[in-house]
Amino acid sequence: MKTNDALTRRNFIEAGAAGAGLVAAGAAAGWLVTRNRGTTPEERPDHAVLDYDLTELEKVPPELMIYNEAPPIATGLHGVTCVASGPSGTLLVGGTRAIKTLSVNGAQPQATDLKFTPHDVHPLPDGRFAVITRKRLIILDADGTVMVQADVPDGRPFLTAVTGDDEHLLIADAGNREILRYGHDGKFQMRFGRKNSEGNAPGFVIPSPYFDITIASDGLVRATNTGRHRVEAYTTNGSYEFGWGTASMAIESFCGCCNPCYISVLTDGRTVTSEKGLNRIKIYGVDGEFEGVVAGPEHLVRDRAEAERACEDCRVGFAFDVASDAEDRVYALDRVTGNLRVFEPRGLS
Repeated sequence: MKTNDALTRRNFIEAGAAGAGLVAAGAAAGWLVTRNRGTTPEERPDHAVLDYDLTELEKVPPELMIYNEAPPIATGLHGVTCVASGPSGTLLVGGTRAIKTLSVNGAQPQATDLKFTPHDVHPLPDGRFAVITRKRLIILDADGTVMVQADVPDGRPFLTAVTGDDEHLLIADAGNREILRYGHDGKFQMRFGRKNSEGNAPGFVIPSPYFDITIASDGLVRATNTGRHRVEAYTTNGSYEFGWGTASMAIESFCGCCNPCYISVLTDGRTVTSEKGLNRIKIYGVDGEFEGVVAGPEHLVRDRAEAERACEDCRVGFAFDVASDAEDRVYALDRVTGNLRVFEPRGLS
């Protein structure tokens, strides 16, 4: 998922706040400070007192580290925007007007030139790609030829993530705070995720243009409800099943205005989460129990000033999109270097 359009977090909120119930607006936590933007403590999901000093949270206790960093993979792309797991041990990386297929085993990468920059990409079973821009779903063949273009139905769309199964494509729409379902033919089928009593959905609170989704091995859609600091599970028919996550400064929780901003699911159903502001990549069990840390701020961030700016301006995009493979390696997209950072479970030979 990528936020490459000219939107600050404040502008994003103002563009779609009507009726959205944005309980977390104005509580962005950066590296050193968070600022009051007009909301009261009662309006924030964690009822937080502002002006945090996060210095002590920049370092992760060694006993919580459960991954080691391996050498990075150079993507060769400019303006990298997204990463996704591909078929047969490959990774798909999006960048400025291109998608590149990389092999984790070192095979020759394959590049597909585009006439646009993707927000996210998802491989289809027949070798095609589903790609999203801010307002459009595009289905490409393996050579990058556009097969289908589909606009989202209505509202104020800001598409941020695409995933799918053998029947459906699911798209996260951060602007309208909902999930859209399409067929592999690009035809719109339904939308879900808005607060309702029939499906028991709590409603998505999306204070900034970060909203990620993926499908786990149990067939359920996992979605980041960033303003509520939760990961939630839905059927592809839109029924809310369960959710987990808490808002606090503790390492097992999620802090700031809107976290976790990216997720991936490991082979056994555990969840990888990636946070912005205080950049952390962590692992949670199937039931949401915190297990440990893949990488903390001291591992991920080389430019603290850029990380601080990202908390005030979502165009900076200083967050690490994540993907995982069959060996449960975690890949974090570094937008500063354009590389994929590689993290391996401790004990993996």
